[in-house]
Amino acid sequence: MAEDGKKRLGKGLAALLGDIAEETTLPQTTRDGIRKVALSIISSNPRNPRLDFDLAQLNELAASIKVKGVLSPILVRTHPLVPGNFELIAGERRWRAAQLAGLTEIPVLVQDVTDQESLEIALIENIQRADLNVIDEALGYQHLMKDFDYKHDQIAAVVSKSRSHITNILRMLKLPESIQKLVRTGELSAGHAKILVGNENAEEIAKTIIAQGWSVRDLENAMQQQNNSVSGIEKNNRVPLSINDFPELLEMERRIGEQLGLKIKIVESGSSGNGHIRIYYNNNEQFDHIVDRLVIRK
Repeated sequence: MAEDGKKRLGKGLAALLGDIAEETTLPQTTRDGIRKVALSIISSNPRNPRLDFDLAQLNELAASIKVKGVLSPILVRTHPLVPGNFELIAGERRWRAAQLAGLTEIPVLVQDVTDQESLEIALIENIQRADLNVIDEALGYQHLMKDFDYKHDQIAAVVSKSRSHITNILRMLKLPESIQKLVRTGELSAGHAKILVGNENAEEIAKTIIAQGWSVRDLENAMQQQNNSVSGIEKNNRVPLSINDFPELLEMERRIGEQLGLKIKIVESGSSGNGHIRIYYNNNEQFDHIVDRLVIRK
């Protein structure tokens, strides 16, 4: 989408989203473009980042709708493939609950938006609800990247989050599918997931977290104990580095550290030449800086 299109969308979000807040009461007469449309000609949004809908919560909303009706319109657009039909942009919970309540019509606000704008609005509407799980949030960002060639900083501008937040949320998609499912169902928190990213034993650790009811702090303590144990083994088994024996490694450590502006440690595990490089960072901004310098951001 053109840059001016992004500005236009951002400027109009208050009108698009603010006017359809849950507490808004729908007037008896149609105004501001609000009208009633048959539920049967409205399709779900294939770009909706929210993939899971709690049935108990939907039934509660349906019970409320049976008594009070739908108090705020859902946001739709003309269906791009089916003439005469509509496609949801935001408000799928109300749309689903209205069907459960036995309604045949629902109030809608029709907007003329592109696929890209539809995804942006769906993302913002769900994130503003504050209960979108981090996996679905990450998938929404991934859609923007794959389908519309968005960069991390562009996504950050659209959803009013920091660039480091976008980077950290997208890292969740590196988790095994089994753990992503646990996060989506609420069995693991976002805090647990963040610590498990990149751990080769993540699935086994996840089982322990659930079985023993570990908090995020419990997990942090367990991982710290594990790291201390591994560090002790490395210290006992590693051939010590010497300036005389390996001056090129120490020089490389210094040069890499200067390039990144961060503390670097090259660790040799033994005389066979295997080892690893540690990069130390203190906050999300420094992590984001590392990602930029290593050119792994898409």
